[in-house]
Amino acid sequence: MGFTNKLHTLNHRSRQMFHCAGRGQDCLRRVLRAYSLYDEEVGYCQGMGFIVAMFLTYVGEEEAFWMLVKIMKGENFEIRGLYLVGMPLAQEVSRCSLILCRLS
Repeated sequence: MGFTNKLHTLNHRSRQMFHCAGRGQDCLRRVLRAYSLYDEEVGYCQGMGFIVAMFLTYVGEEEAFWMLVKIMKGENFEIRGLYLVGMPLAQEVSRCSLILCRLS
């Protein structure tokens, strides 16, 4: 199957799963709710839904939950700072880009 066909199949599967009141929305809600209870400091942020929806396109709810935990807290990713109050990671990235712009 070529890349274009794979993309079309994935897009079709995503639309079926996440259409209005679809099964995917229930899965998404449960994974995000579970994470908000797991990490009360972060809780729920709207931007997390896009990440979890992508995971759910490929894997089940439990695996999607643990994948979210891994990218939020894992040492290779650690994007949790994007979702904390005050968005410390986003501020750090912004400061770094300003410094890089001044150097160029």
